[in-house]
Amino acid sequence: MLQDNDDVQDVGDRGYRDGEHDEAPSVHSSKQGGRLSRGSSVGEEGSSPRRRLPEPIRDDQVLAQALARQPFLSHCDPKLLERLAADAPCSVLGRREELVLANDQAMTIVVSGAVLMSVGSGASTIGFPGTALGAAGLFGKTRRSSKSTPRPASVRSCLDRISPEGEESEKIEMKEEQEDIDDCSSQYHEMVTGALDDHMRQTIESCLVNLCPHTLPACLDTEEVGGGSHQLLQMSIIDSVEAQASRAGSKPDRLRDHVTIAQVSLELITETIKGSSSWDQFERSRDLVLGRFRALLASSVLACMPTEVVWALACIGEMRTVKRDQMIFKESELADENESLILVQSGVLRASKLLCSARDFQAEDRTIAHLYPGAVVGDVRFLQSSVPRSASLYAREEAELIFLPARRLFDVLAQFPGAAAAFASQARESAAMLQRSLCLTVTLTNTKLFRDLDASFIRAVANISERRISFVGDLVKGSDESTQETSVLRIQEFGLLRVEQAGKCVAMTEVGTILGERLFFNMPRSQSRTGDQELRVGTLIAIMLCISWKQFQRVLDAHPFEAKLFAALKHTDAGREVRDQHLSSLELLKGCSRSFISSIASFVMRRCYMPGQTIMVQKSIDGGSLIVFMSGKAQVIVNGNVVKEVGPGACLGELCLLGLVHSRAATVSAMCFCVCMEVQRPGFLQALADHPNEKEHFELLTKQHVRATENPWWSIFSHSNEKLVYFVNLHATRESTPKGAWTTSDGEPLPEDAAVLVIQGEIARIKADNTEDIFTPGYCFGEEFLLGLPPPPGGYRLEPRTMCEVQIITREIFQKILAHMPDAQEEIHSQILSEMAVKIESALGIPRGSPGVLNFSALFRACSQQFVRQVRSQLEPMLFQPGEVIIQKGEYGMSMMILIRGRCVQDTEGLGDEAPVWLRQGTVLAESVVLGFSQLYPCTVHATGLCLFQTLSRDRLRDVLSDPIFERERWLLGESLQGNNADLVNHMTATLRQYQLFARTSRNFCSMVCRNADEVYFAPGEDILKRGATCKLGETPMYVLLAGEAIVIPEFGGELATLRHGSLIGEGGALGLATVRTATVTTWANGLARCLRLQGVSLQRACAEFTEDYDALVNFSSKRSQSNAAFESARKEWLTNIVVPALQKCRIFKNFNWKLLYKIAEPLLKSTFSAGKTICAAGDPASSMIVLLEGRAELTSKEGEIVGTLHAGGVVGEVAVLGVFPMRTATVRASCKTSAVCMEAKHLWNMLNHHPAARQALERLAEDSRSQTASGMPIMSLPLHGCFAEDVVVRAVALHADRILLGTGKMWTVPSDAQTSGPHYWIFARGKAVLIVGPPEHPVNPIFTFKPGTCGLCPESLCLEHDARVCALTHVEAFRIARFDLLLAVHATPCAWFRRFEKLEREVCNHLRSKITSAKAVVEMGRQLEKSKSQGSLRKSKRIMPSLVSSKSQVTLTSPSSGKLLAAGEPKVGSRPSTSGLLPALQSAAAGLPATPSQKNDTSAATTRISRSVLPSVSPV
Repeated sequence: MLQDNDDVQDVGDRGYRDGEHDEAPSVHSSKQGGRLSRGSSVGEEGSSPRRRLPEPIRDDQVLAQALARQPFLSHCDPKLLERLAADAPCSVLGRREELVLANDQAMTIVVSGAVLMSVGSGASTIGFPGTALGAAGLFGKTRRSSKSTPRPASVRSCLDRISPEGEESEKIEMKEEQEDIDDCSSQYHEMVTGALDDHMRQTIESCLVNLCPHTLPACLDTEEVGGGSHQLLQMSIIDSVEAQASRAGSKPDRLRDHVTIAQVSLELITETIKGSSSWDQFERSRDLVLGRFRALLASSVLACMPTEVVWALACIGEMRTVKRDQMIFKESELADENESLILVQSGVLRASKLLCSARDFQAEDRTIAHLYPGAVVGDVRFLQSSVPRSASLYAREEAELIFLPARRLFDVLAQFPGAAAAFASQARESAAMLQRSLCLTVTLTNTKLFRDLDASFIRAVANISERRISFVGDLVKGSDESTQETSVLRIQEFGLLRVEQAGKCVAMTEVGTILGERLFFNMPRSQSRTGDQELRVGTLIAIMLCISWKQFQRVLDAHPFEAKLFAALKHTDAGREVRDQHLSSLELLKGCSRSFISSIASFVMRRCYMPGQTIMVQKSIDGGSLIVFMSGKAQVIVNGNVVKEVGPGACLGELCLLGLVHSRAATVSAMCFCVCMEVQRPGFLQALADHPNEKEHFELLTKQHVRATENPWWSIFSHSNEKLVYFVNLHATRESTPKGAWTTSDGEPLPEDAAVLVIQGEIARIKADNTEDIFTPGYCFGEEFLLGLPPPPGGYRLEPRTMCEVQIITREIFQKILAHMPDAQEEIHSQILSEMAVKIESALGIPRGSPGVLNFSALFRACSQQFVRQVRSQLEPMLFQPGEVIIQKGEYGMSMMILIRGRCVQDTEGLGDEAPVWLRQGTVLAESVVLGFSQLYPCTVHATGLCLFQTLSRDRLRDVLSDPIFERERWLLGESLQGNNADLVNHMTATLRQYQLFARTSRNFCSMVCRNADEVYFAPGEDILKRGATCKLGETPMYVLLAGEAIVIPEFGGELATLRHGSLIGEGGALGLATVRTATVTTWANGLARCLRLQGVSLQRACAEFTEDYDALVNFSSKRSQSNAAFESARKEWLTNIVVPALQKCRIFKNFNWKLLYKIAEPLLKSTFSAGKTICAAGDPASSMIVLLEGRAELTSKEGEIVGTLHAGGVVGEVAVLGVFPMRTATVRASCKTSAVCMEAKHLWNMLNHHPAARQALERLAEDSRSQTASGMPIMSLPLHGCFAEDVVVRAVALHADRILLGTGKMWTVPSDAQTSGPHYWIFARGKAVLIVGPPEHPVNPIFTFKPGTCGLCPESLCLEHDARVCALTHVEAFRIARFDLLLAVHATPCAWFRRFEKLEREVCNHLRSKITSAKAVVEMGRQLEKSKSQGSLRKSKRIMPSLVSSKSQVTLTSPSSGKLLAAGEPKVGSRPSTSGLLPALQSAAAGLPATPSQKNDTSAATTRISRSVLPSVSPV
């Protein structure tokens, strides 16, 4: 029995540490004085004398093999282990003597004999030679606190039903707060608050219980292990001789001797291994095992188990590190023999489940829970029971997991059956559930022994059958089953059985295995079976269906036919489970041959589903398998409503198996434990390939169903018939890929050289240059591989950005599909080419179904959309391999070609290979051929790579043009281009010599120039030449206009000339006479332009060989260039002296520099209007600004009343350019001969795209205009009764008001040209300012204070008349409005408050005029006083002053010479003026307060310097 003789201590307090080998306590140290600690003999008194023990029997080979099986010694040198075995001391364990394991004690290994091991009240098992015990004691890990508290449950669900507890809770909450938007709690906040229906909530709860039942607090089985909280089970080890003798009828030789045990201490291991090459590996292996051991000790699921059992589990465990977002397993994945119990050591895992959304009823993979350290994933009860995963598990962050393989886990539990008591309660509940769910008749009919028997006989056998439940480690066969009369026939219904021999598992039996049939039916025994084999339960639960011989005989007596069958039975196949009987009854397979059904049955897999587990999800895309129910019940849910229940015999998923639909039509959820058969689609296809005669049967089924249009389908087969649909769905493979890896869910790589249809998810195709193409559901790609085309240069790789479902067709599969449809191969190839062309067009920015590809040709850019769409339907794709000739010069042609993929080269005949003409995407060939102007191809073009063209034949174009509704297109593509009907391939040289430039050149010169020449077309308004383009002899082409017209636009805009048939275009740049294009040549607006393009390389060769002809061309071109230069010089002068200065006066350009304004003015054209001519009319749409350069214009309202006059420099339409108000508010009519420029808003904003600072300034100005319009400023700042912000007139005035900000101390003077747009007003909305008059040398104290309200209006004309200035005392916000804008608004919508405004204006004008007049008189008297002083008349001046200075005006004179106030005494000669006291004095005077003495003294000097050099003026514009 495991004893804790010393005080109980926590695990790890005395752990083994590196570097302390010499100080480690001896493994033999114990209370028995250095020998192995043993307890008293079972049943003996403590004082009884000990019997004499024989000498130990050594077997070093057994000992060495046992050492090699220890994980911390498994990597050591075998020779070292042999030496360690030879040095290990041995002793004899007395009969029935108990072995006690303790900390810091040697590891005990059974060398001979056997021991009995038991845990708690569980069954005892035999420890045969080679059994190692107490390995944990080597490292001080045998003791364990009986009251240790395991790590709390660590699962947090989206339903908040299960949450962390204890100290971990706070940490988990902190982690949750730091997560981003896809966090579980935030992602499902909406779901929790109502988007989840009852079924979905129940599904999530059931999923979590099935996913980690041992972690959830409700499932911890504490009451079964002694009543305490995680009370430890006790373990005992005794000599097995007596016990074995009582259990078995005979004593094998190995049990008749006493037990020899060897003690291997840590000190001995250290002395043997240290210093060798195996030492480092020993330390690493030891640390790994100890790490797993500590983690398992902290797990709640193992809290009750003795440390010896936990150590055994740590030895079989495997620690794995998973990266962030790495998938651990996938939902519905059927775990194989490598199924494991998973413990989370560190990090966080994310559990997600496929659910049908309650909003749009679409399948979505949603996070349902987070698993934190301490969580246990898996159910020990149903490991290796064909139960698929209930959810997918991912690493939310890097995590460390411990995997306990199921097979090895059950090996440990079989060795210590009592340890399974930790799961006893759950095991009993599961056994009861299984008995309710499993069907006896199904179990019987699934065996070959009872196959095809009468149903009444099966029911009779089921009635006499008895279910027996066994637990792990239990023996299956009873001791009384020695004769046929007492024999029992057992059918394995659930769980696995271990076939053990000498304590080792040599085989496992599966569900459906029949045991005891040879004795039951009196058959001869098998020669291969040995007598010492035992059958023990290999899983936590095993259910056997037991039939006693006597009761079975009674059933046979009632069924004589079956009795004859069993009497003739001589052998069985061990009763393997069969499934073809269920398959043959399916409607889908009725009429199929038995061999075909048997072939399918070989691929059938058994699946079991827990209660509440989803078998399939509505709108989900899975492997397309067929589900057949064998037992249990499930409910079918469509759009959240239960529509029916299904049970044994039901079949689901036939259309998915055939590939007719991709997604499931309903959600199926298990109501109890369900056993199903799954017919996987790959197995079905393989069986169909092996039985080709069955294809006709499924073709007929396919025709009875219409493919669901809502499911993704191959666009390359969009026009296919049902037969092609059937074969594509039949042969195309369907795979599920994890995120980030182009592999199957099992990790197998998927082909990249195949056509792929994305059914669900998102896939990125990453090319060699790291550019990406993203493919979403419904998109297919890679169809070029079906045609055998090579991958693009550099290749690409595929990377799923999410979990994806795809359908894949390789070239081999495609050839197999075509083999079934030989007559449709050409049509299928054409469909694939068409789809390739559409996708390439999409990559070029052309939407699917759009005729945009025809826009590459100028012929169709001028045509109607209806006509272009008709032509688009006539295009045919053509594919050319590298090196293939596309068109041949001189050959008869019928089609125009548009290159949409690849590169090709045009041969330069007679010019060598040094200058080939490369053609790229968008190049159009043979436009004249399709129009019929030329019958032969003008050049030779061959492909340098894989090239794809869209082609249009002449006949198809004519068929479209024959429609009467396309009369304009017939003229556009026919009569308008008839300038030269000669076939240019044969008569190109003669045609060229008809033009003036080439009239005096030789025929040979023209012949060389015409080599490789071709025809090009330009749509209306397109540029043939672009101003500023660089030119170079040998590279720049020249054009000859054959038909249509072209317009020459110089640098400054406008039309310089019109070119007609026969004109040369771009000859200066082509001949090397100009380095850049000096003008733009644009096609006329009425039709196409047809040009002959002379290649630059041909011109260069001709000019080099025929120098005289080249000189003639140079002379002709020079004359044209000289006339153009004179015109441009005059225009530059006009822009510099007139236009730019006018723009500088505009308020919206007040902060623009001269260089930018010149760029804005460059395209402006001068417009001249005679007297009475209307420049713009009120109510017309406005998108431009008009600036008057010369003359005068009247402003009239819409009703015809004159409201103002514009002079040179006047502007209208600023708000239209800013985009604030798109309508003219006044009619502008020239009063005399007037010139102006019109600036379009589009041109201005396009220009400012290259000047972001200027653009932002205009945008802020526009935003300010909108803001002040909404607030009604500035009219709302005036005391006008009846005025409100929503008034139309108020807003109209605010729309045109100019907002001005003045800082404290800033001064503004009205400029002399401020009245070019008529009178203006200043309205002060915030702050204070004062009005100052007089010249700078004789300034006057403030005569009026402006502030919001009655004192907030200032007529600008009055200030200009009397040279008054405004100085800001505080920060000032003011608005400048034009009088004509106010009158226009009032005339359009009369308002009552305008009369009050006029009254206020009169009062302010009268008051200010009086003040200004008095101030000017004072200024004048000051001058006279200064003059009198210089003449010695100072006394007379003093007598005059009191009579002149008014007490109301508060004006003080100063002496320019002294700089002091005259009223303050004589000036101080030689003092320097100062401005430090001016502003306080102005503020005091404005407030009506007397100046302080210091202010008076400071002001005396400061008032002499109120000038622009002291207080900088701020212009309002």
